[in-house]
Amino acid sequence: MSSNGDVTHLGANTLFWRNIFGESELAIQARDRYREIAGQARDPAFYLSFGVPDTLDGRFEMLCLHAFLVFRHLKDAGEGAKNLAQAIYDEMFQDLDASLRDLGAADMGLGRRIKAMTEGLNGRIQAYQRGLEGSHGELRQAIERNVFGTVKARPEDVEAMTRYFEEADRKLGGMGSERLAAGPIIFPKPMT
Repeated sequence: MSSNGDVTHLGANTLFWRNIFGESELAIQARDRYREIAGQARDPAFYLSFGVPDTLDGRFEMLCLHAFLVFRHLKDAGEGAKNLAQAIYDEMFQDLDASLRDLGAADMGLGRRIKAMTEGLNGRIQAYQRGLEGSHGELRQAIERNVFGTVKARPEDVEAMTRYFEEADRKLGGMGSERLAAGPIIFPKPMT
């Protein structure tokens, strides 16, 4: 950071050095957007105030939910945005692969687990899309089934997550695809 507090200088400098070492701007952008998605998915409020299970499943669900919201607003925004969405998707599954390895998952079963996760994300994408195209009640059911699928959820927690989801969808939609792609992604603060 420069002495006047200019962070754009730091960002440009970081991009310069990363590009020197062969990393594409798309890869950098995807990694940065994925980190923002993952950071939001890890917000303690989801686990402490919204009743999302603080388990591997619960954290995966929050990652899927936030990734879906970003993918949704990039998918129809031209070729560059579609490429970014795919690169974020790839970054996400590289991170999940590394996390499973860190947890001691055997190489033999790792492919099967990653395949199940990709299928799970794809199913959630369809369910959340249908929920947003339908009614608040349909979205609420999709969130209850997925986010709270491993626990008996309190109705007020499901409703709070549904309201958060709808607010996040509106906020990201209002950012526009170019700003969303360039980052940072501005998610709403999760408040019950």
